[in-house]
Amino acid sequence: MASNAVVCVGYFVLVLLSVSSEGSRHDGELSHGDILQRQEADRVVELPGQPAVDFKQYAGYVTVNASLVLLVF
Repeated sequence: MASNAVVCVGYFVLVLLSVSSEGSRHDGELSHGDILQRQEADRVVELPGQPAVDFKQYAGYVTVNASLVLLVF
């Protein structure tokens, strides 16, 4: 079970890296399609040991301090 969690976390990190490297519009704003694509990339379909749920759940990082690159998951 622990190895499944490691694989899930590793996959999530790869998804985050691929999403963060995608191009955005030239003016720095994301298009509606880009936003929806990023939201779907952050969606958690299932968690180990979690029963089925009737709502969408997402995971990601929140920047606490950009100059120190402090992030909270």
